[in-house]
Amino acid sequence: MAGCVTTEDGLPQDSVRAIVQTHDGYLWIGTSDGLARCDGMNFRVYRGALEMSQPGNDQVCELAEDGEHCLWVRTPDGIAAVRDGQWERFPCRGPLLHGPIQTCCADLMAGVWLGMRDGQTWLSTPGVLECWAGDRLRRYPIDPSITSPSFDDASCDRAGALWLTGCFAYPKVVEVYKGHFRMFGLREGMTSTDVRCVAADREGSVWVGTGDHGLVRFKPRAFSSVLATTNNGSKRQVYSVAPGDAGRLWFGTRAGLVLLQNGRFRTFTNDADPADGFVEQSIRSVLEDRTGRLWFGLYGDGLFTLRNGCFLRETAADLGWGEAWTVTALVQDFESNLWIGSTDGLIRRSASGCFSLVSVRVHFACPRILGIKLAPDGSRLLGTDGGGLYHILHGVVAQHLTTRDGLLSDSATPLCVEPDGTLWIDTDLGLNRIRGKQVRAVTTRQGLFDNTAYCLVEDAFGNYWASCNRGIWRVRKSGLNAVADGRKNWVDCAWFGAGDGLASPEANGECQPTAARTADGRLWLPMTRGCATINTTLGRANPVPPQVVIEQVKVDGEIVFGDGCARPRPASGTGTPRLHLAQGRAREMEISYTANSFIGPKEVQYKFRLKGWDKDWQRAAWGRRVAVSTGLQPGDYTFEVEACNSHGVWSQAATPFAFSLVTEFTQTMWFPVSLVCAGVLFGAVFLSWRLRWQHRVLMLEREKSFANERTRTARDLHDDLGTSLTGLALELDVIRADGRDGAQSAQRLAEAASRTRTLAERMREVVWAVNPRCDTVSSLATFLEQQAGHLLRSTAIRNRVEFPKDVPSLPLDGEAHGQLALGVREALTNVIRHSQAGEVVLSLNLEKGKPGGSRGGQRCGMPDVVLMDIHLPGLSGIECVARLKGLLPQTQIIMLTIEEDSEQVFESLKAGAAGYLVKHATPEEILEAVGEVHRGGAPMSSYIARMVVSAFRQPDPPGGDDLRLSRREEDTLRLLARGHRSKEIADELGISATTVNT
Repeated sequence: MAGCVTTEDGLPQDSVRAIVQTHDGYLWIGTSDGLARCDGMNFRVYRGALEMSQPGNDQVCELAEDGEHCLWVRTPDGIAAVRDGQWERFPCRGPLLHGPIQTCCADLMAGVWLGMRDGQTWLSTPGVLECWAGDRLRRYPIDPSITSPSFDDASCDRAGALWLTGCFAYPKVVEVYKGHFRMFGLREGMTSTDVRCVAADREGSVWVGTGDHGLVRFKPRAFSSVLATTNNGSKRQVYSVAPGDAGRLWFGTRAGLVLLQNGRFRTFTNDADPADGFVEQSIRSVLEDRTGRLWFGLYGDGLFTLRNGCFLRETAADLGWGEAWTVTALVQDFESNLWIGSTDGLIRRSASGCFSLVSVRVHFACPRILGIKLAPDGSRLLGTDGGGLYHILHGVVAQHLTTRDGLLSDSATPLCVEPDGTLWIDTDLGLNRIRGKQVRAVTTRQGLFDNTAYCLVEDAFGNYWASCNRGIWRVRKSGLNAVADGRKNWVDCAWFGAGDGLASPEANGECQPTAARTADGRLWLPMTRGCATINTTLGRANPVPPQVVIEQVKVDGEIVFGDGCARPRPASGTGTPRLHLAQGRAREMEISYTANSFIGPKEVQYKFRLKGWDKDWQRAAWGRRVAVSTGLQPGDYTFEVEACNSHGVWSQAATPFAFSLVTEFTQTMWFPVSLVCAGVLFGAVFLSWRLRWQHRVLMLEREKSFANERTRTARDLHDDLGTSLTGLALELDVIRADGRDGAQSAQRLAEAASRTRTLAERMREVVWAVNPRCDTVSSLATFLEQQAGHLLRSTAIRNRVEFPKDVPSLPLDGEAHGQLALGVREALTNVIRHSQAGEVVLSLNLEKGKPGGSRGGQRCGMPDVVLMDIHLPGLSGIECVARLKGLLPQTQIIMLTIEEDSEQVFESLKAGAAGYLVKHATPEEILEAVGEVHRGGAPMSSYIARMVVSAFRQPDPPGGDDLRLSRREEDTLRLLARGHRSKEIADELGISATTVNT
């Protein structure tokens, strides 16, 4: 496959005289008007660097690189050498050379001597090409068409083939491979007969320099295209590819139906009258069923079959639509049913031949079917345009997935189903993987080459191949699943385009079956120009990693590396060159790099990091080859960069650039700043010590005050308990002195015993509350468990305690543990008195070292209706409504207040209030409002309801939305403003109370 590079692409002139690829991967091209260097993307032209005796003479005769990586350039005026960007010139009239140079490598008497890297030596003589390899001599007779061989240049490519150029009977380029000669002329892609030089690069491409048409490039073909043109020479679009029995392969194209069998193509045309319905031969979906019958759809003309070489319409599949419908997908299930996806719905053809329409308007949100795939269990997966993805099992929608379930888009096309049921779908915004109930996404943000995949075909080596509008890309199946699982955050993709042999990089994929894999391992992908065929068993991807070169380094706008600057020297004791930057430098550092790759150079990817500054590798944006760092601190750094070619092969090792920022601390602005900081730090330390000391004094005073308070509380409780015990003793004396019957005395004694137990429990609580040793979380947990058991033991309510297995003995503020105990006691008392719960759950959890209790059980103790005032101490009633609705969403709240301001009313309703009453409402009205809101109504005072109606009657602001009410809504609001209840309004308007409330 040949390509041409001329001055329009960056060459200084189209007359190329010499080509060489140096050790760093650059391709150097010598022309009659200067020297150029190419990295695959850009040309850099060196003019004036070769001028010696004659100004303006930049002609290059030959190029060569020695073993020390020095490039030698022969010109008519002398020789120039360039090493590490620095030039050195040796003119012919100088101290070393004293005359013109004829040649550097050719023997004009015998031919051309060629020394190869593998130890072979070649010599061209008339009629024979001789090769010395070790002690053996081989002779290859030259093809008779080469009558007078006079080879001017030669090169050996990566595969071991020898390429020769020279003046033959008909000037051509000759390839010698294993003793066989192959010639390339105008018919084989050459643009000129004036051939000057040849050079092979390390990626397998061969560059031929011509005298008038620049560079001609021959590179290996990784892909091939078939059916690229029609018989009249116009391009042919392929929409669908489907395999058949006996090695048949069917293509649905814009120019008709094509069959490939036994290496021969056959095009089918319609011989029937165009009045029968076949006018446009644009065939979209193609499928050969198990009986060998071919089904295909025509754009806008319905379903057809092929019989005896003629197209026959299946009118039974029209189902009353007429003929203007398009088939978008064809698939046959395991029961020999044919499923037909179309722009108007889903059709099923049973094994008996009956067509029926699956009612998509009942099951599906959108009737347009984008694709159909069969799952291993026999179910069907349907992708729709705007309706998401449907999983049909036994005629029932088993699963429906949309963007709410994780899909990137509701326009989903199923691409492939793995043996374990894992499904991959395309959404035009990236790939979605569905495994079980998990929906995961992989997009270009995770390294995907393109967010669109028209197909996803697996080869025999664990790779997925996909097509898009920018070409064909390949990804490892394991890597794609690793990103979808979250085990990796990046997936490497290989990209193939027109430079790899595609007639057009733009693919087709609107109809299914989209792509096919044949028994020989080939993949067939439909394109806008022909069908791309890939022989995956050959492994023709580019295995040569790109060679990364750091071209230039700028520090604060000044070039310190590259463009002729001196290279940094290795540091003492190490072999790594390191650039030392002076004090105050590197406020901004800009490092330019490139990767010398000539196969898909635009798709080369980069990642870089600055060791000592960056924590991880960073991915460079597409096409960006510059890394910028700012605000670097003094120290040693190493910039590393790696590259990946268009076929997914990464460079074997990172290319480093080491540098150091060296400064004398006392000579920088940070020295006085450090002194100031030291003073500030000393002051901060002193202030911190002073504050801690004051804090300790305050804590001691607080503990002393709390101890005094505990003492007072204990004294008061002691007096209270003492009085109670004295009264109990007197009562027992009275009972002993009373001579009544034994039954009455026993009852009084039982009451006295109960009071005694209560006083004992109270005494235990007092002792626990005033004991400082109980100020711990573990003590609180023990007390709460005992308190709950004591309160609930005489009731029918079950008690369940959910405390952590090991409660830590963390210190707890005495006031806090008292409040917690009191709160739990009050909550349990409310549950016993007011709720009808069957079980109470007491749990304890720790958040950031602080205990928090939670009570659970049946929701019987939660209020159904709450009356709320606006003016509350410490918190507005409106804010309380909002918080209460967040905690108890099922509880209805009625505002009962004296406020009649419209702003207060609307803020209350907006916060979540279900009704609004003023305080002059009668008790009967309040009770009726409570019942109405419990039944789902929205009670309001008459004045408040009229205020709401007036708000709706306000004129719309300029440019606002039209908020007109229907007549029924106006009647409802009018009756509501008159003070009618929901049931009264429903009876008068003849509607349900639910309709009134909504």
